[in-house]
Amino acid sequence: MEHLVKTAVLFRAAQFYAHHAHNHVQGKTFHEDHDFFGELYPTYEAAYDGCIERCLGLQGKPINTISLAADAVDILSDLPSLPGDCNMGFYTGVLHLEKAICTYIESCTKTPMSEGTRQMLGTLADESEVRQYKIKQRLKG
Repeated sequence: MEHLVKTAVLFRAAQFYAHHAHNHVQGKTFHEDHDFFGELYPTYEAAYDGCIERCLGLQGKPINTISLAADAVDILSDLPSLPGDCNMGFYTGVLHLEKAICTYIESCTKTPMSEGTRQMLGTLADESEVRQYKIKQRLKG
């Protein structure tokens, strides 16, 4: 279950970050950036929730989600500083988190797990790769 918990923590960190970005974008591209991040953070929340619910279903015991939130905040404190335009900085930060999600999922799928869990993680990685493409296009300007 540890792979699902760590994946959940990464998605919770991304959710917190995207929600923060949603509330702090500004300038000429405010509307498109605000909308993008506004769609992004509930996507991350759903992925987080799916991981937690699968853990609960498979192991049948409670998970300390308050502790997981603290772990997510720790991940955010490790993000590189993002100089320059804050909107582009938010895209850079969320891209960093998306890459971390995919890298972690790829590493943990080498461990034994049910086929259902493997497929769920594969879907999450697939969706992340699509988001990474969109974020990279936005960063190209």
